[in-house]
Amino acid sequence: MKLLLKDFLISIDIQMTEKELFDKVIWQIKQDNELEHALNANPHLVNTTLKNYDQNYRKFMKKYDGKITDKEDDSDLVKILQEFDCAPKTKNNMVNVLLLIRRHFKLPVDNILHYRGYKKNGKYVGGELITQCHQGKIQKKIETDKDLPSKKELITYCNTLYKQNKLNEYIINYILIYYGVRNKDLDMEITCNSGVISHINKYVKHFTGNYLYLTDSYITLVINQYKTASSYGRKTIRIKSKKMVKAAWELWYDGQKKLLVNPISKTPATAEGIGRIVKEASYNKIGEGRIFKALIGDIFKNTKDLEERRKLLEHYSRSRGTEVQNILKCYATDIPI
Repeated sequence: MKLLLKDFLISIDIQMTEKELFDKVIWQIKQDNELEHALNANPHLVNTTLKNYDQNYRKFMKKYDGKITDKEDDSDLVKILQEFDCAPKTKNNMVNVLLLIRRHFKLPVDNILHYRGYKKNGKYVGGELITQCHQGKIQKKIETDKDLPSKKELITYCNTLYKQNKLNEYIINYILIYYGVRNKDLDMEITCNSGVISHINKYVKHFTGNYLYLTDSYITLVINQYKTASSYGRKTIRIKSKKMVKAAWELWYDGQKKLLVNPISKTPATAEGIGRIVKEASYNKIGEGRIFKALIGDIFKNTKDLEERRKLLEHYSRSRGTEVQNILKCYATDIPI
């Protein structure tokens, strides 16, 4: 610290008051730890975010000779960002670090915002980086959608899981393929308690989660917690597949009380882990959203009869809990209808 102050005091104005000198020294100390001070001023940030800021700060500083807070003007920072040969998303992560630090030190960020793009009166202004990110997403979507499986391939994969005795994964994929539900729908308790399917008010109020209800000859999925529950209410789906009934009972006899469990610890999935577990279980780890897109694409590709096509779309509309028009808007935008 003494060396730091010695170097710093060479440049100060001898006419400074004690308070001005003190403030300048404090500024210098903070500036030398600019990221740390900016992060400490935001105690709500979680560990993963802190790590992300630190990694992207280090990445940026490999090309930038100085401190983010060295200059009033931020145009040099933008020039460095433009020179980086990396994905637009990575650049955007670095922009977030720059904004965090400079705003903490109350320094201008106009050029950085113009480079990234920002909303003004509901419209984007500037936005070189946002444009690049959007184009990257479109290209990635085009490339990944080329490899979407057919429904037949998804069913083959599902049946293979059953043959391999991967019963948990089998049940997850069966429900995804035949009913097009979302990740959250699958967070189910496996139970034999008939109260979960009751329409009697006291039971309805008590059993408010999602359930896979077992009987000897069929399964009933009772889904109360899902994205559009406030619009569509409780969903019930009866499944008579003998393999599904057998697989679910085997999980039950093995003592598994939840459908979604951590594959290693066998503990129930946390809210944050639901999507990850479903993705890991899915075909080529493509996840729920792309499976549903594949199913909708398959309808238009392989179902020529318009009435049958309409029935399939309505089936998925009911089991997913959404309007047919929303399905077409979100999952069939690039499909010739």
